Amino acid sequence: MLTWIMKTSSGLRDTLKPSVLVTFGDIAQAIGTQFDPYLTVVVQVLQQAAQVSLAEDVDVDTINYVESLREGIVDAWSGILLAYKDKPQGKSILQHWAICSVHI
Repeated sequence: MLTWIMKTSSGLRDTLKPSVLVTFGDIAQAIGTQFDPYLTVVVQVLQQAAQVSLAEDVDVDTINYVESLREGIVDAWSGILLAYKDKPQGKSILQHWAICSVHI
């Protein structure tokens, strides 16, 4: 459901999409390693969101949107990394973060 929202119309993008990203991290923190079934899809969504870039001639609203999107990505990763802190999966998740963070 959440990944569907991320792919829907741009009318939702300004407020809902960054909030959904943050929610991924909140859910991961709440359920810990039980987040495993969702991890692959969420990582893909975060990596796709991290690849959003700005053209040189954009308006202030677009700049603000991309900044809030990037903040949402970082918040989501923070929650995921905390959920897997000191767990065996933590190292592989950290590698995904390293790949994603290059685009932020």
